Amino acid sequence: KSNGVGSVPGVGPTNLKRNLKGDDFSAGYYLALAYKPTKNLAFASTYRSKVSPKLEGDAKLSASTLGGTPLGSYDGPTSLEVVLPATFQIATAYTYSKSVFEFVYERTYWGDYKNLDFNYGNPLGSAVLTGVFDAPIPKNWKDTNTYRFGFTYHYNPKWVLLLGFGIDENPVPAKTLGFELPDSDALIYSSGFKFRPSGNLTVSFAYLFSDKKNRNVKNATINGRFKSSVHILNGSVIYSF
Repeated sequence: KSNGVGSVPGVGPTNLKRNLKGDDFSAGYYLALAYKPTKNLAFASTYRSKVSPKLEGDAKLSASTLGGTPLGSYDGPTSLEVVLPATFQIATAYTYSKSVFEFVYERTYWGDYKNLDFNYGNPLGSAVLTGVFDAPIPKNWKDTNTYRFGFTYHYNPKWVLLLGFGIDENPVPAKTLGFELPDSDALIYSSGFKFRPSGNLTVSFAYLFSDKKNRNVKNATINGRFKSSVHILNGSVIYSF
């Protein structure tokens, strides 16, 4: 659901509203392989297939001048094919005494995301609605790499300390970047702990900070700089029967 004011060629500033509902069920598959050549060293690799759900549902669209003059409306069926990209991971872990060192390389095939294209079961009946809501939106994302490093320290049977660091590439080229997802390359830092007060109870807490690189963007709709960061706190309590 989105409401806002946009500049429409030949019309000027225009009130635009879009409300979409849709769902789908799609299948994919995983392939996994693990190998442990020694007691302390392990390797693993996984592949998750691409899934392309075709969401089908209803759309409500409307456009009007800032003064309230209607420029068109639509209430009817819609569909959208989205891309959940394939991913490939290869990982290794080495255990030394109480410590575990981990490394994961991940390739995400975002290059399959070429455009965002809504389809409607009936004509929109308005040049404004067609121009704003029906034209395919180029995305042309690119495949990305992510590198993750992890460290786990088993201090004693009750306490486990966790540290992590990651290098995350962003898939969005400057030419098609928009305000809906102003992504950029990031360095990721994380830490946490697990506490087991009894044999059945485990309490965990973790904090993650994603430091996104400042990004200067100049394209058809944006001319400026994006600055952002992400903070995530996570806690859990697990009781095993």
